Amino acid sequence: MSDAIEPLAVLVGTTLTSYAVWKLAFGPFEGPLPGRVLPLFVLGTALIAGLGLGAWGLDRLDLLGRP
Repeated sequence: MSDAIEPLAVLVGTTLTSYAVWKLAFGPFEGPLPGRVLPLFVLGTALIAGLGLGAWGLDRLDLLGRP
């Protein structure tokens, strides 16, 4: 895989995680998604995807420090 993808994965994962946490904390029901369950589901999925993407990028950059 290209060497430029791993740092980009960390950047995108951090941004996605930050956005999801911010929206979950300060206004999960404001926005275009209808209902009360769908916004929480979408933000929860974005949070999990952001954490996974960031962890994958850090692992590929060998910054997680395996024992």
